[in-house]
Amino acid sequence: MSSGKIERALVDISSDVAQDVENNMREERVYQAIQSLHHEFCKPLLTGLMQGLTVGEIWKHFSRQESNLNRNTFYKRVFDCRKRLWAALGGAL
Repeated sequence: MSSGKIERALVDISSDVAQDVENNMREERVYQAIQSLHHEFCKPLLTGLMQGLTVGEIWKHFSRQESNLNRNTFYKRVFDCRKRLWAALGGAL
């Protein structure tokens, strides 16, 4: 392998590592912001989303807990939680 190919391979590897570090830091920042929210609905909703649950799966969970919860109320809460999270993150990732 020529030295040019080796250098390009090392650059590619280092940029992948840098991207992984940046993604991990971003994920940790989002997780900390979620934990700072003092709202009974937001923490489980947003934590569930970070763990890979779909909004539909989370809806099923909450609708079992609150039998009178309708979808419009649920989606309003989702919207409000997104706004709270965005504010906790200072409007930027």
